[in-house]
Amino acid sequence: MVLRVNVKIILIFCILFLTGYASYYRRVSVPTLLVYGLKDPFVSLVEMCEMERTIPKSYLELIPLAGHEVMQDQPKSLNVMMSKFLEYYT
Repeated sequence: MVLRVNVKIILIFCILFLTGYASYYRRVSVPTLLVYGLKDPFVSLVEMCEMERTIPKSYLELIPLAGHEVMQDQPKSLNVMMSKFLEYYT
């Protein structure tokens, strides 16, 4: 299935929310999908929730059986989430 993206969409996968970047994140004006693996040893769920709160139009999705490398751990789950997100915004 090929999706054509007509709007700018930023997909962020397990990015560490660093202090000082909040003002930058607030300027993101496009829909943003945040995906977090609940077994991630490097980034906490609290940090991801803070990022979701800071970025306007952001949506946090959780993948229970994935770690920091969500794309390798649960590629099918990630593809489903991304497809639904892209379909909604295109």
